[in-house]
Amino acid sequence: MALQTDARYFTIGTLPIETVILGVQNRDFSSFPPCLGGKTGEAMDSLAATGDPQVIDFILDAACLSDMLFTAENCGCPFLSQWVKWKIDSSNLIAILRGKRMGKVASFFERVLTDGGYLQKAELIETLLFSEHEEVKQLLGRSVYADANIDTSEPVACEKSFQAWRESMITDALQLVYGPQVIVGYLMRKTDELRKARVIVALKGRGLPSENIQKVL
Repeated sequence: MALQTDARYFTIGTLPIETVILGVQNRDFSSFPPCLGGKTGEAMDSLAATGDPQVIDFILDAACLSDMLFTAENCGCPFLSQWVKWKIDSSNLIAILRGKRMGKVASFFERVLTDGGYLQKAELIETLLFSEHEEVKQLLGRSVYADANIDTSEPVACEKSFQAWRESMITDALQLVYGPQVIVGYLMRKTDELRKARVIVALKGRGLPSENIQKVL
């Protein structure tokens, strides 16, 4: 019998949708990329133990980012490696801000955050969990994000400010006449446009007003 899929699933991943569904159903991850094989089982076990579906997001996002960084660093395109590191840092920041609201502790973040960004994971956890807002600003000010104006007041604001900064970096890359960063920048911009389109369609389908949808884009 054919498996039923719908618009919630992406069709451009490294695995067919059916392979992912059957792998999860049967707990057989032998067809999964190495970064996801063990982590998928860990995410399922964590969900069963905690009942918290957001744990899956934390664990699998970190696994995917680690795989993206490995691929980027082995493809010979510094701009792509740079972009993935930006993504790691923004994801770690947002994860801590989200998790802090949920009452998560340092040991949780040490397990689920991603290594390899410009911001050291241990320092990021220590600063965001136990320091004042001014110290968070100082940490970012000593990094590649000194001029990025990243808002760490809450998760949505942090994500939007990072997106705006990354977009400015992509705009700069697209001004070049040639080079791999032009192709990477173009693909990143198209990926973001696709993400926004999917969000709009999904939230419209739930009956969310346009003004509320605009806030999350």
